Amino acid sequence: MEREVYASEVREMTLQERRQSYFSKYTSVYRTDKNVRILIVPGHDEKHFGAQHDGVKEYELNRQVAVTLYELLRKEPGFSVAITSNNEGYTNIFESFFTEHENDIDEFMRQAKRSFENKIEKGKIDFEETNFHNYAPSGAAQKLYGINLWSNENDFDLVIHIHFNDYAGRYKDRNPKHNGFSIYIPDEQFKNFEMSKNFADKVFERMKEYFPVSNLEQEKSGIIESQELIAIGSKESLDAASMLIEYGYIYEPHFTNPDTRDFVMEDLARKTYLGIKDYFGEGSLDVESYVFDEDLFEKEKGWNEGNYQLQKELVKKGFFPPQGKTLNDCPVSGLFGKCTKDAVIDFQKENNLPPTGYVGELTRALLI
Repeated sequence: MEREVYASEVREMTLQERRQSYFSKYTSVYRTDKNVRILIVPGHDEKHFGAQHDGVKEYELNRQVAVTLYELLRKEPGFSVAITSNNEGYTNIFESFFTEHENDIDEFMRQAKRSFENKIEKGKIDFEETNFHNYAPSGAAQKLYGINLWSNENDFDLVIHIHFNDYAGRYKDRNPKHNGFSIYIPDEQFKNFEMSKNFADKVFERMKEYFPVSNLEQEKSGIIESQELIAIGSKESLDAASMLIEYGYIYEPHFTNPDTRDFVMEDLARKTYLGIKDYFGEGSLDVESYVFDEDLFEKEKGWNEGNYQLQKELVKKGFFPPQGKTLNDCPVSGLFGKCTKDAVIDFQKENNLPPTGYVGELTRALLI
């Protein structure tokens, strides 16, 4: 395998030429001469498990979303999908690659660093140290570069890293102050920027239908460029389009609560899947069917799927979150609280029903 081809930039190409080279390779692959190759990378592992809250470790959530997304995409004609790890750990392919090619990965890292420093010195890339994420431990960093190397060698078109967020100082806060999702993509100077941005835009539009955009100051734009995240090609070490999705903050209760976790994780994966399909112009409808066969009302049922589906249906109909509130204030969480009651009352008023905030038979009949 000619690993040095991917790491050493022997060609003296302008930024525009590098982008054109990238486009010519990836813009016409869908359902023509080959399948679109997608690699799904659930972040962290049993050794470096990422964030944690109430006994739930980030890597567990990452893998749950990743496996669901993998199953959705692999059934789609025109896609060839791989995943680095599942609920049992790293797949055999990646476990073997990390072990058998450790020296190759180290050399790939060194070459990528030298090549990138050379571009900075020649003024081809303006380097800005803006990353506010924690730096990956050396072992984890080597795996991430190894994944980039494997993706390059196997000619993948899109790499998706899956994560959940946290923030420094959270344990000192009685009421954590941040929530919402964000998507990280390569810096606009990188050769894989345009395609990454195009994919990210589509996923972002799908995600924000039900989920709030992060209210962390640096993430409020929703899509953030980075030069430093290895996962999306630090030092231009990745050829494929790439994005790292922070699906929300790990302490948000609908992620860690066992009564809501499974169907929320499924929604996160489905929105990502639909966004990817949107990129190829399919415009798939998010068709769901849920039968509201039980009354729902404030606090009586706690966290459950009925409340969660109610909130989603009210989002579709334009009543949730209630007037004057945002999804950051009133997340689609599965908890029937004041936000949901106010939205139900508005919905009942609009439909000439008694504005009780109680979802009984007459209200349920209008939710279908």
